[in-house]
Amino acid sequence: MATDIRIGGNIAITGSRRNNGWHEPPFPESCQFFIPFTDYTNEDVKPTGIVKDISGKGNDFKCFNLAYALKSGFGGFQQDYNLAYKGSGILEQTTSKLKLINRLVGWGWVTNLTTDNYNNTTPYKVNVHFEGGSGGKLLLQVTGYATELFEGENTIYPNTAFNGQTIQFSLYTLDTANPSIVTIEQIPIQRGVWLDGIDDYLQSINALTGTKTIIVKFKSLAESNATSNCIYDNRVDVTNSKGFALSFTPSNNGSAYYERNTSGITRINNVLNVYAGANAIKVNQLLGKTHVATLTNDSAPTEDLRNTNIGCTYARTLFSKCIIECIAGYDKVLTEEELLQEYQRVEFYTLPERDKIFLYSNFADKTNQDTDFTTAYNRSGAGVNGTLNNFAKAGLSGAKGYAFNLTDRWDGVRWTNGSSNDHYVHVDTLKIEDKNPVIIQTIGNNIEVGAKITYPEYYIKVTGFERSKDYLTDTSYLGVVNRIVSEGGNKDITILGNITKDGIYKVPSYTRINDGDSDDITYCFFRVYNTNGAIGDKLDFEVELLPMYDGSVVGDGIDDYIANINVIPSNTKELTAIFKFRLTQSNFTNNNGLFCTTYEDITFKNWILVTFEAGNRVRFGRSYRGGNNYTSFTLKESIINKESIIVYTVKRDKIVCSINGEEFSLSNPPEDIKDININLFYSMYDRSRFFKGAIYDYIFLNKALSKSQVDKYIEYLNINNNKIQYE
Repeated sequence: MATDIRIGGNIAITGSRRNNGWHEPPFPESCQFFIPFTDYTNEDVKPTGIVKDISGKGNDFKCFNLAYALKSGFGGFQQDYNLAYKGSGILEQTTSKLKLINRLVGWGWVTNLTTDNYNNTTPYKVNVHFEGGSGGKLLLQVTGYATELFEGENTIYPNTAFNGQTIQFSLYTLDTANPSIVTIEQIPIQRGVWLDGIDDYLQSINALTGTKTIIVKFKSLAESNATSNCIYDNRVDVTNSKGFALSFTPSNNGSAYYERNTSGITRINNVLNVYAGANAIKVNQLLGKTHVATLTNDSAPTEDLRNTNIGCTYARTLFSKCIIECIAGYDKVLTEEELLQEYQRVEFYTLPERDKIFLYSNFADKTNQDTDFTTAYNRSGAGVNGTLNNFAKAGLSGAKGYAFNLTDRWDGVRWTNGSSNDHYVHVDTLKIEDKNPVIIQTIGNNIEVGAKITYPEYYIKVTGFERSKDYLTDTSYLGVVNRIVSEGGNKDITILGNITKDGIYKVPSYTRINDGDSDDITYCFFRVYNTNGAIGDKLDFEVELLPMYDGSVVGDGIDDYIANINVIPSNTKELTAIFKFRLTQSNFTNNNGLFCTTYEDITFKNWILVTFEAGNRVRFGRSYRGGNNYTSFTLKESIINKESIIVYTVKRDKIVCSINGEEFSLSNPPEDIKDININLFYSMYDRSRFFKGAIYDYIFLNKALSKSQVDKYIEYLNINNNKIQYE
């Protein structure tokens, strides 16, 4: 059942169903070109100057005037290593990478950079990797000063000692028969194509019909007093009133990006921008910030053919100093749903280290009625899907999460069931004389003496009440009731009453305690009061339970789990796992496993895990044949029943676990990582300790991401996460 925007009682839906993750839809037919510049390096593009359109349309672009170094090209770098002295110590050399060897015993100078070609004003980062040799060490040095660079990420800071001197890389070797080799590779400042604002631009190789929607993820590097900049232009000439451009003038600081799209619509990060007033997003608010601009305009004529320019106008003027991560064009004005889909596509294709993703699943579109509910699709392209096991596909065991299961109910003989599923019932015709008929009643739960049962807070959607006029009176209303059936007689408590019109209603949480009888049974039912109650009354009446955890799959903590087997690439030494999840309880009595890796055989060597334990503690670490290496920390109460992000990173020297930015670490990571099982904590001898909560997304990479890279993934998982809100 679709949920639309309505007002019911005093409850309002303020959002709508949205996809909260990447679903790999095919490119729409309207897509003319789609170019993720973040996938390219200078070495990739320089030989031909061509960047490929991946939409399947073949509308590639050609680069003009790029230097393919420093901040004119792909990635952006502080230094040009291609200017280093080309001595015998250099095995490989590009603008951003040096591979060096020292064939002598002791310290050996392997290359240098002169002050004339070395930027000594801004810090920059490099990855250092040693291979071969024994006792390999690396120095960056000048006369009277040296700093050692270590395996992994290093930051090189400006230093006055460098002024006027030749800057040397020196490498240490112990054995000439096994010389030390090191690779020094600059980490890009920001992936994408860097345009210098002087003469750099790109142009479509093919002439295109009029583009009517563009989506561009970029950062302008212009100053606030700069004159006009143009990111994109598909116009024929300046006198042509048809078509539009993404252009702006920082010195005027007008509404972004109205300047050459006066007849169209502009969105910033998929939010509509207005062209006047206090709420308008101005050009200078966006300078120096990476953002997504979406421009739609129906004025571009489809009969005209033109070459599209990126980074300048149609006339190759007004060059833009900027970084563009991704651009896409479409030959129609996209609908709201299409805009969201393509916006998410742009964001996905700019994720760092995206090629290292080997497992990605989300459940935004999953329903309990899906015939393929047993499959957790791997959207990474790796081709190995997971399996959903033991989910009831109803209530709090299955898609989206509902307060209870409407297929597990007593219909009696009071009414005809028009249609129904786990969360929806359409009541058709009254079959008996009843002034206060029960229309839906759940199967009861036994409660022992001293025990209690808690119905969670939930929402219902009522449809058809107002159109069942022959059935209703002026005083008719719908009520939600809890009933205890006991030896002492029935006792009804109205949890929500006085529903007299269609709409969305909040049913508050309610707890029932058995304080006397040996075996109470508690029910939840919906009853219509003060009706005509005649046989044959046409009710045409619907009640829908609305999801509690829209966009997720909910585990019951009893036996539900998701298994992804044989998906980890061989020889994986590093790993990043990112989960978007929601715990539905606190004060766990049993361990609740979020994920682990394991061999199927109990003689496994290494596995890693994250599990929620008694006392609201989180345990993480590894177990291995002959021992364990765990640590734990106390979970903040504020995380309970809140959407949260957990990140688990296996690095060369440690394991890091963070929840909502709070970070904990553990040394001694596993030697290798094997099969992965989600939602399930595997003990050595059995399957146990199942997760109780909601899982929205999980992404696994065979790479230890940096914090800044992880932040990009978290931002992505939170994009347009405006799932159904009811108040």
